[in-house]
Amino acid sequence: MSFKIKRVSSFYSIFYIIKLNNKIIFIDSGTPSEKRRIEKLNIKPDYVFITHGHWDHIGCVSYLKKSGAKVFIHEKDYEFVKKGIIDLPPSKGSLYSNFVYFLLKFLKNFARFEKFDKDAIELHNLGLKIFETPGHTPGSCTFKIGNNYFIGDTLIGPNPFIKRPRISLFVRNKKELKKTLDFLFELDGRFYPGHGPSFTSELLKKSKDFIWRELKEKN
Repeated sequence: MSFKIKRVSSFYSIFYIIKLNNKIIFIDSGTPSEKRRIEKLNIKPDYVFITHGHWDHIGCVSYLKKSGAKVFIHEKDYEFVKKGIIDLPPSKGSLYSNFVYFLLKFLKNFARFEKFDKDAIELHNLGLKIFETPGHTPGSCTFKIGNNYFIGDTLIGPNPFIKRPRISLFVRNKKELKKTLDFLFELDGRFYPGHGPSFTSELLKKSKDFIWRELKEKN
């Protein structure tokens, strides 16, 4: 399987451009402001796979679709996307996440994105698998290519201060997220989140107790 990953860090989130078996795939698309950067890259993808329907991940989908790309998004997230709704799940409860939540709650009044239609995509021979991994949003998905897992905002990557993956600042459904985490903890490979650097399954397993405590503290 021929496979290359290009990580693109946008203003707020990360999206990935993948060459897979002579096909160009976007996983997420950043905020609407990333349109100019994508234009400069002069890349016309065959497919766009959306991990979840938040503004900072779907911002350029409409633009990419106009170039001929087929778009996958889970039906449960498409329900609010097709209505033009800017979804914001509840804060996970920490002081920082509460602060960011109220800031984003105000800013989302000014956020916009172009609505788009989703497509039926035939995965046969594409080399990509889709797993439903709800919790952050009802329709969050993980995409597997080889031993690489693109997980959206289910977990955030490490940073210089917190050197391990952790739960997103916002969680829609704690019980669903617990089931998703049980699934992710059993995987082997590398994880590519929508925020922060990638990390290994070894680091994820070492962070398991910390993540469970973090989830338990979210009430």
